[in-house]
Amino acid sequence: MGFTTYSPNFYYSNSSITAIYTADMSKIKALIPEQVKDLVKPVSYTPGRGLIAITSYAYHYCDNDFYNELSISIVTTKPGKSNWGLISLVGELNDKNLWGYVLKLPVNTELARVRGVYGYNLPKWLIPIDYTNDGNNLTFNYYDAKGNFDFSMSGKKLDIAALKPEIIRSNFINLDKQGRLTHGYTDVRAIKKASSKRRMTFS
Repeated sequence: MGFTTYSPNFYYSNSSITAIYTADMSKIKALIPEQVKDLVKPVSYTPGRGLIAITSYAYHYCDNDFYNELSISIVTTKPGKSNWGLISLVGELNDKNLWGYVLKLPVNTELARVRGVYGYNLPKWLIPIDYTNDGNNLTFNYYDAKGNFDFSMSGKKLDIAALKPEIIRSNFINLDKQGRLTHGYTDVRAIKKASSKRRMTFS
């Protein structure tokens, strides 16, 4: 990181929803800095289309107290690896070692913002984020800096797969304040998880 930082940060309990969409590859490439492009490539889903991962997090108990977060990331290859489209992505999934470039990461507490920006060079800023859990659905409401409603992300709780807990690593490469390449990662040991191929909508 170029300076002394205290890591790791531990997250003991959280809930999240992830939706993965395709996006125009030319627009995706334009969002990645040249230094990052030299190491990783946006994964091709189909010719001319890449992948964007949108995740809403509610961190109920962690070293940063508790907070909510929105992550918008470009799905990329591993550093120095050829881009074989979905074959590359399947390889990362099988290795439980995912890679991406983080575009946006707003949070709703100042503590989370400061630790993300100065500890990990992440693109965090402060906005209001509401999280509700009615027992059947998880809903995240996002607002702009002035408190005006922006959009919501909601998902019905899925049936939990009967899987053993496993550790999955999510890596990110970004630039520090001096424009130097940095690498960080998160190891997640999922106790309960579920997935669906159904389309998710935003409002």
